[in-house]
Amino acid sequence: MMALYVVIGFAAGAAAGGTAAWFAFKKEQVRYGKLLAFMLHELNTPLTSLHMTVLNFLQGVFGPLPKDQESWMNVLKEQTTRLGYLMGDTRDFVHMQFHRDLKPHPEPVSLAPTLVELLSQMESSLARGGVEVVRQFADGLPDVAADKDEIQRILYAIIANARKFQTGGKVFLALKELPPEPNASRRELELAVSYQGPKVTPENAAAMLDLFYPMRRRDDSDVLPCVGLGLGFCRELLERQEGSLHFEVEEGGLSRIRVRLPVSVVSGRM
Repeated sequence: MMALYVVIGFAAGAAAGGTAAWFAFKKEQVRYGKLLAFMLHELNTPLTSLHMTVLNFLQGVFGPLPKDQESWMNVLKEQTTRLGYLMGDTRDFVHMQFHRDLKPHPEPVSLAPTLVELLSQMESSLARGGVEVVRQFADGLPDVAADKDEIQRILYAIIANARKFQTGGKVFLALKELPPEPNASRRELELAVSYQGPKVTPENAAAMLDLFYPMRRRDDSDVLPCVGLGLGFCRELLERQEGSLHFEVEEGGLSRIRVRLPVSVVSGRM
């Protein structure tokens, strides 16, 4: 009987110790999350000032800008924009993984003008890489219901991935409304980003949509496996907005990223 009491006491002590350790870990996790959020806020202030200064130079606020300097200012504008998007993604990651309180704020968003604006932000890097983007947008598309800030960062990351990993030819952006399913009230818009890329297996293509895929760089390669926080992070954000992201690679290397979002019920073009 004494041995049974010892076992029960040991189990109870282990359970209590494990519970205390779990609560201590969660408390520490929240502390780290708050610290990271504070750091990101502090970094955003000088970055915003730098970005606005670059825009003022390009707009001639400080006088005429020599042509040879204008190209470099455009590079600075693009890179500060990219930094801003990365910081926004990191902020959302902190709220999603540490605080567990990330919630989208959907509103009507017109995807075609958003894509045009993003392409203008990436114009210099696309030109330097010799990448031609072909737009295939259907006419009269309705708005989608999406978090405007998040969807801008998602689309930027997807186009940036296509730009980096295309191995030749053009990048195609096809935007259309999908035929509604029978007896379904939900309508969706689809953006398909297609490009000729590296040949990968279906298993590897599916793995690229894992949230922690950016950590999986081969030891014998200096090539980063993705751009920014990766397609897996984009997928996570889209699914929180009732959207979806799919990535498929055909046998010859033709790659296609599909983004689907619900049509806004208050769209002015329904």
